[in-house]
Amino acid sequence: MSILVAVALLSGRKSVVEVAFDSTIDDLRQRAQPDLGTGVSKLISVAGEVLPLSLTVAQAGLQNGDTLGAIVRREELVPSRGAFALLRANGSVLTWGHPTYPSYGADSSVVQEQLRNVRKISASSCAFAAILDDGSVVTWGDLESGGDSSRVQSRL
Repeated sequence: MSILVAVALLSGRKSVVEVAFDSTIDDLRQRAQPDLGTGVSKLISVAGEVLPLSLTVAQAGLQNGDTLGAIVRREELVPSRGAFALLRANGSVLTWGHPTYPSYGADSSVVQEQLRNVRKISASSCAFAAILDDGSVVTWGDLESGGDSSRVQSRL
C-alpha cells in the first residue's frame, strides 16, 4: 500500500510523492528533490522533528496527505592544494583550479557523469573524494594522493 506525502520548501514550492509504507525517509527525500529543483538534506515532521533518513514511512507514522518540511542542502566549497570543488545544492559538482596542475583535481571531466547526487566531498592535498547518496565513492585528482580508488572500490 502506498500514500501521498508532500515535501515543501519555505518558498512554497512542493513535491507530492507517492511512497510505500516500507520506503525509507531517504527514499522519499531523494524522490522529492527533482521536483523541488534543489538538494534536500533533511525532512522535518509537522511536529518540528528531524526525521532520521533510515526510518521507514510507517515507522515515522506518516499518513496519506501529510506534508513535511524540507531543509535545502547548502553549497559547499572544498579546497585542495591546487584546485577547488564546489558541491552544489542540487548534488552536482563543479571543479576548477591552477591550470599548471590539472591532475590535482581541477579537472573532473573523467568522472563528471558519476558526480550526481553527491552528499559530501573531501579533499587530500591533491585529490578529491565524493560520497554519493547511494553510499558509493567517486575519486579524482592526483593518483598518488588518493585520486584513484579503483583498487579499494569494493571496500568503500
